[in-house]
Amino acid sequence: MKIFSHSDPNYFGFCEALVKSIRYHENEHDLTLLLMDFSDQQKEEVQEKFKNDSKLDFWFVNGEDLGYSINDKVQFYRNCRTRFFLKMLEKYDENLLTLCANGLVWTKLDYIEEDLKENDFVFLERSKKMVYNVPWPSEWVRNIEELSKLVKTHNLDLDDVLEKTTGKVVLLGTHGIQNNEMAKKVISRWREHVENAENLNKWYSDMNLFVKSFIEITDETGYNFKKKTGWDIPREENPYVDTKFTTKKIWFAKGPRKFTHPTYIEKVNFFKKYEYSL
Repeated sequence: MKIFSHSDPNYFGFCEALVKSIRYHENEHDLTLLLMDFSDQQKEEVQEKFKNDSKLDFWFVNGEDLGYSINDKVQFYRNCRTRFFLKMLEKYDENLLTLCANGLVWTKLDYIEEDLKENDFVFLERSKKMVYNVPWPSEWVRNIEELSKLVKTHNLDLDDVLEKTTGKVVLLGTHGIQNNEMAKKVISRWREHVENAENLNKWYSDMNLFVKSFIEITDETGYNFKKKTGWDIPREENPYVDTKFTTKKIWFAKGPRKFTHPTYIEKVNFFKKYEYSL
């Protein structure tokens, strides 16, 4: 299993802590960092910082060189990553674990490696409130399959649903992808949807468009994707995405909490001081 994360210069302090938390907990996987719009001096500083990690590669990319109209760099950095997921899957004959830069790892990641042997995808699915006044067995939509059923049963517009609370059924801070042709079809479709000027610069279009791509490829091929997401266990026990900092698995600081939450900031500073050699 390869591990991948990405960052711009403003977020690199978080990304540095993520990488060091991975190594602190004895995860010796090959790790690739996509670093966007780093100056020559910043590149040198990053490489010096991790000079003792022999299993860490850097992909330095200038956003302007990708040929897109960039109006909102924060959203661009988030949304353009799909093409690099696909690049990783095509370059290496291994499964892929992607982690957003605002994460901290508190465990060995072998359990995700095992999950990816049996599943096409690993990520978090979460129950969201039903906001449509239509017949439905509960007040919740719990996963992608239920969302797809809702759309088809009531002839709703998927794009419209994805923009509303009911459609926000995934978080992709942790995103495991088995390296197989069907999973790559989803990632390739995801890239097609994301990579236009409107979506690249749009808040949170990445998660919505992954769900759309998953549903489309399922419908077109009839393939029964296997995924492990923890949708059927209490959210506070989810082993892939913990936004409340209660588990010893993988934390993610959502939104402004990465700048304001004292527990997260304390741990980021702890890991940034960690020295290691691999």
